[in-house]
Amino acid sequence: MLQFIGGSTDLIDTDEASLVATHGLDALTLLSTVVYAVLGVLLLMLFSWVVNKVFKLDLRRELLEDQNPGLGVAFAGTAIAIAIIVAATISG
Repeated sequence: MLQFIGGSTDLIDTDEASLVATHGLDALTLLSTVVYAVLGVLLLMLFSWVVNKVFKLDLRRELLEDQNPGLGVAFAGTAIAIAIIVAATISG
């Protein structure tokens, strides 16, 4: 229970049954979220590997040593696109 100047209000209900009923938070939801997060990271790693092979680039060298801003922006844009795709998959 959180106390405010105007009185007390229950903002956080820690009862598991009410969390499931209100927010849909159960073990299956949590597990699927973790699976999709891992899937997103794996897709990003796969993308990095494919870019290195197809374009004959060393992303690490280009980004860290040569500080290539164009490649950094392109890589960041693709990372955001992968995140949007994974988020859309999670939300249905």
